[in-house]
Amino acid sequence: MKRGITFIFLLSIIILSSSVIVSASWWDKITGNVVSDSCIDSDGGLNYYIKGNATGFLFSDSNEIGTREDKCAQKRFENGEFVGWNYVQSCEENCGVSEAFCHELNSGKTTASSLEFGCPGACEDGACLQEIDISCTDSDKSLSDDIGAGLNYYKKGTVTIWVNNQISETKTDYCNGNQLVEFVCDSNKIESGDYDCPNGCKEGKCLEPSQSCTDTDNGINIYKKGYRTNWNNAYADYKIKQGDYCIKNPTITNKGNAIADEAKKVSSCQGEGCYIIEYTCQEDLSSASIGFPCPNGCTDGICVESNDNNNLKDLSKFSSKNAFLVSDENWRKVLTMIPLAVWTNTDKTITKYPLLIYHKENNAFDIDSIYYFFEQFNTNKITHFENLPTDLDSLLQSSFNIEQKQNMLDFWAEYKDVVYVENNYELSLLASSYASLINAPLIIQGYNDNIDLLQKNVICVGNPTPICDEQYNLEELQDKYLEMTQTNKIILINSGDWDITLSTTTPFETDKCNEDIFELYSNTSLASQILDSAKHELILSANSQDYVSIDQFLENKIESLGIDANYLTIMSSPDAIQMSKNEKDDIWFEVDNSIYGRLGDETFQKLSVGRIFGVSVSDVSSYVSRVLFYPDLALSSKFAMLVPHGQSSPEEAIGGKMQLKPNEELLESLGMKSGSIYLDETNYDLFPLQVLEDKMIISYSGHGAPSGLQDGIGTFSIRSEDIWLSPSLMLVEGCLTCAYEGIWPGNKREDLFCTNILRRGSLGYIGAVDESGSTNSLSKYLIENLVEGNSFGEMIKKIKHFESSVIGGCREGQNVYAPFCEPYYILIGDHTINPGYKYPEIDTTEITNEINNLNIVSTITMPQSSQLEQWSNSFYKIPHGANLIKSYIEIDPNDDSGNSLRSEGIFYFDVDLSGEYNFTPIKAEMIDSKLNVIELPLSQVEEGIFDFVNLDIPKKRFVLSVEPIYDQNTGAYKIFVSSSFGGEMTIDDFSPNYSYKIYYETDGKIQPNIAEKQTKDNSCIGCFIDNKCYPFNHRKSGEFCSINEGEFISQLEADSTCENNFECLSNICIDNKCVDTSIWNKFISWFRNLF
Repeated sequence: MKRGITFIFLLSIIILSSSVIVSASWWDKITGNVVSDSCIDSDGGLNYYIKGNATGFLFSDSNEIGTREDKCAQKRFENGEFVGWNYVQSCEENCGVSEAFCHELNSGKTTASSLEFGCPGACEDGACLQEIDISCTDSDKSLSDDIGAGLNYYKKGTVTIWVNNQISETKTDYCNGNQLVEFVCDSNKIESGDYDCPNGCKEGKCLEPSQSCTDTDNGINIYKKGYRTNWNNAYADYKIKQGDYCIKNPTITNKGNAIADEAKKVSSCQGEGCYIIEYTCQEDLSSASIGFPCPNGCTDGICVESNDNNNLKDLSKFSSKNAFLVSDENWRKVLTMIPLAVWTNTDKTITKYPLLIYHKENNAFDIDSIYYFFEQFNTNKITHFENLPTDLDSLLQSSFNIEQKQNMLDFWAEYKDVVYVENNYELSLLASSYASLINAPLIIQGYNDNIDLLQKNVICVGNPTPICDEQYNLEELQDKYLEMTQTNKIILINSGDWDITLSTTTPFETDKCNEDIFELYSNTSLASQILDSAKHELILSANSQDYVSIDQFLENKIESLGIDANYLTIMSSPDAIQMSKNEKDDIWFEVDNSIYGRLGDETFQKLSVGRIFGVSVSDVSSYVSRVLFYPDLALSSKFAMLVPHGQSSPEEAIGGKMQLKPNEELLESLGMKSGSIYLDETNYDLFPLQVLEDKMIISYSGHGAPSGLQDGIGTFSIRSEDIWLSPSLMLVEGCLTCAYEGIWPGNKREDLFCTNILRRGSLGYIGAVDESGSTNSLSKYLIENLVEGNSFGEMIKKIKHFESSVIGGCREGQNVYAPFCEPYYILIGDHTINPGYKYPEIDTTEITNEINNLNIVSTITMPQSSQLEQWSNSFYKIPHGANLIKSYIEIDPNDDSGNSLRSEGIFYFDVDLSGEYNFTPIKAEMIDSKLNVIELPLSQVEEGIFDFVNLDIPKKRFVLSVEPIYDQNTGAYKIFVSSSFGGEMTIDDFSPNYSYKIYYETDGKIQPNIAEKQTKDNSCIGCFIDNKCYPFNHRKSGEFCSINEGEFISQLEADSTCENNFECLSNICIDNKCVDTSIWNKFISWFRNLF
C-alpha cells in the first residue's frame, strides 16, 4: 500500500490551513500514547515495568467512561498448549502483564483498552520486574585483577559489558602509533589507559623486544607463505609488509640463491627456473630476502612439497549434475559435507556441487523448494549419507536417481591435510570454510575423529587434540582466511540462531509432506558456509540480536581485521539479526542498508547489502544453490511490468505507469520480451498468476500488504495455484511486503510475501518493511541502474546514495514522508548477482542547469564540490489532461541552519521532453556539497514559465517562484529563483544543496525534442515568433503560448473558466476561475500589512 502525502498549497495562510495529509492504512494501529484529551494513560503508554492505568471511553459503541488498570497475568495451558491468561496479584513463571493503554480507532474515537504482553521474568502488582545483571569480561586478563594490576600489554584483548547475558558494549585494544590503548574492566565499567610500547605496537598489542622485526612463517620456511614486517622506525622499510613470492628465471648468485626482482614476480611457476623469494628478519633490520629453487613448483609464495602429496578429490565419484542432500538435525554432519561439495583447487579455481539442507522435525520435513531446485537443475544423481524419512525416500526415488553413501573420505583420492576442530559450532563454521579452501576433510572432535591421523598435517582449530602441526583460534583463522583469499566480502550470521526460532502453534503445511512443521525461520547460519566457500566470503558471527550491538560488532571487526570490505551478506532471520527498527509511532525503518551498510557516521552507504533468510533452512539452502548455479538453470528472456487498478482513484494507476512504462523501452532495447500487464488497460479484474512465471524481471507498482499485492497476487494465491518462478528479480514498490518485525495484527510471518517469493524460485526481492511513501520513482531508478551493469546490491546502494544526496537521507530529524526519503526498502537475496545488462551506448547532448536570481543581483549560496554521485532518470509521456507530462528537476532548499525548507518539492518543467516513443532517458551527476558563497551576475536571457507543486517556506516568508530561462546564446535552460511578490524573500534563504548536469540521451530512436536557438522548422517545441522560440505557457503582452494551438493567444478576462494561472490576464486562477486583478491586489496589500 503506498502512503501518499499530498499538500494542497494555495495562496495564503488562510488557505494553507485547509491542507491535509492523507495516510492510507488498512486498520487502526495501537499508539500506546495519550492520543487525545478523551483518554489519559498514567504511565505514558506501553510501559510494562511501571504500573499504570488508562482512563477514558471503555467501549467503541458506547460513551461509558471508566478506568482500566495494569495487572499481572499468568499463562494458562491445556494439554501443553497455551490457551489464555489468568489474572493474578503476582507470579514467578510464565508471567505477563495486562497493560492498559489508549487506543485510537479508525472512527477517530479513543478508548481505554488493554492487551496482554509477556514478562521476561516475574510480575508483581501490575508490573513486570526488571532484573538487570551486569558483568564485565576482559579476554586478556583475569576477572579477579584490579585495574592497574595484571594488565597484559603483549596480548590483544577485548572488554565486554554484559547486560542480562546480552552484549551491551565492547572495546578492543588498539594501537595509536607506537602507543597502546589498553581497555580494562573497572566495577563493571570499561576504562582505558595509554601505554608507550618500547618496541613498537602492532595489531592491538605491544611487540616483544625480539619482535622489532616479525616474520609470520618464523624464518626460512619455503613451504609456508610468510610476511616480514620491520617495526623499528630507524630503518627505511619501517612498517613495510613484504611477502614471500614466486619468481621465474631470476638472477642467481654464485651461491645458487635467487635475487629478488619484482619485475619477474609470478603467481605460480613450474620446472626449471622456478624459485621462491623468502623474506626473513636480519640483525640489522633492513630488508632481507633470499631465493631458493622450488623443484616441484611454486604457487602464491609457497613451494609445492611434492607433486604426489596433495589434497585431491576422486572425481570418478562425482557426476556432472550431482547434488548432495542432508537434514538439519545434526550440524556436524552438515559442516563435514561442506568441503566435500565445494572446494578450491590449487590453481585457485572453485569446484562446486549443490548441497541442499532440508528441515526435519521428527517425521515431518520440508523439501518443497529443494525439490523444485532439483527439477530446475536437471539433477541426475542425489547423494546422501543418512537414512531418509520413508516418505521422502519414496518421493525422491520416484523422480531422481539417489544413492546413499557411508564414508565421506572415500570422495578424496588422497589428502595430506585434515582440519581438526573442537566441538564448537561457531569454530566449526569457520573451520569448514577453511577446509573447503584447502580441499581437506573436516574432522570434528567427538563426531568423526576416529580416523588415523598419522602422516597427516593436522590443522587444529581451537583445542581438539594436543597433537597439532598448525593451530589457530577463531581470530587467527579469520586472519589466515583473509590472507589466502584477499576477500572484500563479509557474511554476517548469528551462530546462536539454533535457539532462535519462530515457533508457531499453527501448523505450516508443505506441498510434499503429509505432516506439518512448526519451527520456522531458524538455523539460517547452517547454510552460510555453502555460499562462503563458493564465493570466498568471510564469516563473522555477531552472537547478538539488536541492531546497535550488531553494528558496533561489525565496525569493530572490520577495523580489527583490516578488511577493505565492500559487500555484506546478512544470512539471518530478523529474529536473530534485527532487520528493521521501530523508529517512532509504530513506524519501522530498515537497518540493513542505513545502519549496517553505512559504517559509522558515513553520509553514504559504504557496503553493498543483501539479506538471505527463509521460512525454513530448506528455502535458504535451495536459494543458495540457485544463486551458485543460476547460469545453468533455464533463464527467461521475458519481463513483466505490473500496475493494478487504482484503489482510491484512477490517477494511482497512472502514477505507476509513469515509472514502469519507461522500463519497457529500456528492457526491450536489451532484446527482452514484454509480458507486462496494466490492469486499467485490460478487461482483467485480477492479475492472472501465470504472469509471474517464466520471467527474469518483475516490477510492480501499487498497494501491498504483508501477505501480498493488490488485485490477486499474494502468498495464498501462489500456493493454491502452485505457481513457481524462474530465477528472477522481483521489484515491489508497495507497502509492507517484507514487514517482519512490523507485521500487522492478523498476519502471520510464515505468510510474508517476500520470503515466500524466494521460496518459490526468485533470485532476489526488493520490498518494504513498513508502509512506504513513494514518488512513483523507485522501481524506475532501480531498473535503470540494473541495465547500467550494476549488481543487485550495487543497484539498491546507488538508490540509497541518491536519496542521501537529495535530502540527506532518512536519519534522525528528517521528515520521513519527504519524496525521496526512503527508509523502507531492502534487498532479500544475494546482492553480488550481476546479470551483466548494459544499456547500448548512445550519443549525448549536454544541457546545463544553473541557479541564478531573476529580479535582483545578490549573493547566492552555491555548492562546493566534495563528493560525486551519479544517478539516472527517465520520463514517460502520458496523455492525462494536458498533452504532455511535465518532466522535473529536484532542488533541495535549505534555511540558514541547514534545515530543509520543503515538505514536498518536485519542480516541473512545463516543456515536453518526451521523444518519438514518449520516452527520454536522463543521466545526471549529483554533488554532495559543503556550502560557500559566490556572486552570480544576471544573465541576458529570455524569460520562461516554471510551475511547481508545493514549497513550505518558514519564517512567514512569501512563496518563491522558480523559472527556467531559455538562454538563446547557449541554448541552455537556466533555473532562476525569485520572490513571487517582488523581492520580499532574500535569495539566501533558498539555497540549493546540489548542482546538476543534465544529459538528454539521443540515438535517433529515442529523440528528445529540445528547442533549437533561432530556426523554426520542426525543432521548436513551443511558439515561434520574432525569430525566437518561446516555451509553451510563456506569457507575453496579454497573450500566452498555447499548447493546443502552438501559437500565442489572448489571456482570459476575470471570471472566465481556467485551468492554469498563465491562461488568465491577472495570472491568477483559483477554483477554475480567473481572479480579478484589483481584488487580488487588495488581498496582497492586506496580506503584507499582517507582516
